[in-house]
Amino acid sequence: MIRSLQTAFMAVILTAALAGCGAPSEASDDAATEESTVADGAPVTEDAAPTPTPTASATAEAGWSGLHDPATQAKLKAQVDKFFNDYNAGPFELMFVDSFSGNDHALSAGKLAFEKGAPAIVIAIDQREIFFVGDETFRPAFTDPTTKAMAAKFDKGDYTGGIDVGLDAIFKDWGFE
Repeated sequence: MIRSLQTAFMAVILTAALAGCGAPSEASDDAATEESTVADGAPVTEDAAPTPTPTASATAEAGWSGLHDPATQAKLKAQVDKFFNDYNAGPFELMFVDSFSGNDHALSAGKLAFEKGAPAIVIAIDQREIFFVGDETFRPAFTDPTTKAMAAKFDKGDYTGGIDVGLDAIFKDWGFE
């Protein structure tokens, strides 16, 4: 995905660079309407093209890409395991998938948790989606703001912070306070 974004970005830059190389066409009045502000004999300099800045979406996608790293996944799973062991809260899973097929991603996440026999946080990395599944307390009033806050942390590459947001919400929702 990142490679395709890089390729598309380079194509846009190349197209923009080549667009300025040709002479004005007959359909265009570019030559007739441009006035020269350079004095005779003065060297002509062109303004450098502005450096494109990454879009928020590209930055967010880059932030999530680190979740593909097995060492990062192991660290985050250990963080979740420690939380649930500290509170003797039974089994709980943190699961990572590249992406879900089909239209019902929540159902796909639920099936993964069911196969493990435990509630879970399921993260679809390439689709940048997070699901809390396998427990009836995971209702939209809980999951929607929690997953948005987690995603905001993941967008910045703060994976531990994102998991902390989810665990803090579970802590409060399940009455561990």
